[in-house]
Parts: sequence; structure tokens; C-alpha cells
Amino acid sequence: MRRSITLWLALATLGVPAAAQDNLPKFLKIVRAPDVELRYVDFGWNPEAFAAMETGGDHPAAKRSWMLALVRLQRGMRYGGKPVLIGASVLILDPKQGDTPFTVELRDIDMRDLYFENNVIGPPPKGKTIAVLPAHFETVPETKERLEITAEPSGKDTVITVHYGNRKTKVTLAGI
Repeated sequence: MRRSITLWLALATLGVPAAAQDNLPKFLKIVRAPDVELRYVDFGWNPEAFAAMETGGDHPAAKRSWMLALVRLQRGMRYGGKPVLIGASVLILDPKQGDTPFTVELRDIDMRDLYFENNVIGPPPKGKTIAVLPAHFETVPETKERLEITAEPSGKDTVITVHYGNRKTKVTLAGI
């Protein structure tokens, strides 16, 4: 399967202008922590797109939500004080739009509804929103050329770190 995904990504890049190819994902990444698995694609850093998401600017990337990662839980946890069920959910970055702030959402999904184009940050599938919290990305000295997501245990909790370009935030899944 990995070979077919790599081949598909390679073929998909043939129809994309050379300048835009740098931002296309290169790999599907899998990150694990106790009882938590994250799957995401490593999109290239685009400072203009991210700035528009934070401020509500006029960039195509700021017109819709970004599905950052598929989250698979093997035990119940909490996000924003709300219970997260065992199974699949998605971590979503919602752009600032008008009076609606820049947020990080966790949404419970039916895996049968999960589909997206591998050459773009996929729109999130329908599902039940668990919680939406303000997105607090800090500017950090190290710039990652590609999206990097990590998950580390912290006591009973799992801390998910999203590092995109020179911006970083932490999302906590609280252990029950």
C-alpha cells in the first residue's frame, strides 16, 4: 500500500506547476504514543497561507478548514473537558473568518466518510464536533520545511505538538 500511495503522489505531481510542487506532501506519517495513533501528511510550509488562516486574510487556504491528522484512540480521553470516544476522530484547524476565531477542533468521525485528495490538505469529513478551542500558535526560532506532528505522554495525558513552519502549538488529550 505504501508503494501505491508513493506512486500516486508522484503521478499527482505531474499535473502541478513546479513552484507549487514543493508544498505537496511527500509522505504519510504515523506517530504513536500510548493508546494514541496519529496519521498525517507532511505538507510544505506556506507562510502566506498560514498568516491568512490566523488573521482571516484573503488566501485560498483560509477559505476552509484543514484536516491536520487522523486520531485513533484505544482508550477514552478528554479534549477541552469533553469526552473523546475510543475510535477515530480528526484534528482540524479552522481559519479565522469574520468574528469566528482561529481554532483547533477535534471531531468524532465515521471512518467510512474519510476520504481526501493526497495532494492537498483535505477538507475534514462530517462528524460530531467534540470541542473547539482557540488556536494559540507561537512563533518559534526553528522553521520546519514540512508539517511535523508529534505525540508524547505526560502522566495520564497525551500532548500533541503541531509544528508548521516557524509556528507551533500544543493540544492536550487528557487521560481519564
